Amino acid sequence: MVEVSAGRLDRRLALKVQTLCPFSALNTVWRNLDVGHKTLDLEITNLNIGGELMIEYELNKLTNGLSTISVIICTLNEAENLPHVLPKIPNWVGEVILVDGHSTDNTVEVARKLSSDIKVLYQPGKGKGDALKCGIENATGDIIVTLDADGATPPEEMSKFIEPLLNGYDFTKGSRFAVGLPQGKPWYRILGNWIITLTFNLLFFRRYTDLCSGYNAFWRKRLKDKPLVV
Repeated sequence: MVEVSAGRLDRRLALKVQTLCPFSALNTVWRNLDVGHKTLDLEITNLNIGGELMIEYELNKLTNGLSTISVIICTLNEAENLPHVLPKIPNWVGEVILVDGHSTDNTVEVARKLSSDIKVLYQPGKGKGDALKCGIENATGDIIVTLDADGATPPEEMSKFIEPLLNGYDFTKGSRFAVGLPQGKPWYRILGNWIITLTFNLLFFRRYTDLCSGYNAFWRKRLKDKPLVV
């Protein structure tokens, strides 16, 4: 198991590799450790057999040739929900953008308190589509991930959305209906989502199960020269 254990702005990052194998086997493990489909030369700084292997490497080695990630969260009076979302965003995310729809509570203040480097934008129009358009146009990452502010899209599952992109796909989409009906959703919303999804699938020969899910990931370069319409 490999996990990044340092912040986005640190000069150096540390990886923890949980291992129970003898040192002779570790040579293969760390020399061929793949991070974002790039094999890195790593420096062992501390070794504890049967425990944790601490590996440090320069931040520029990690980012050289690898993809950067921007997360977009659209908000409207989400001050109570943001503490359940922002702290769970992985440290390897390079940019977090909050697009606020002119909230009347302290959404923006809470966001800045939870994440000092968050980029706050105010959408020029109305509606979630307009907010997403604003966020996408201002994102700088190679990969864009959209999250809902209400906690319905767990940030800790983000790697599951990124991996298909790194393996050649252009777009990944979450679904609340893939393993059954979501809890706590009014029946009319479930029915409306089903009708919209079914219509889209019939028109465009797709097999989506939740067209209205706010959990999406895609390459920003795929949107170049394609105007966003809301």
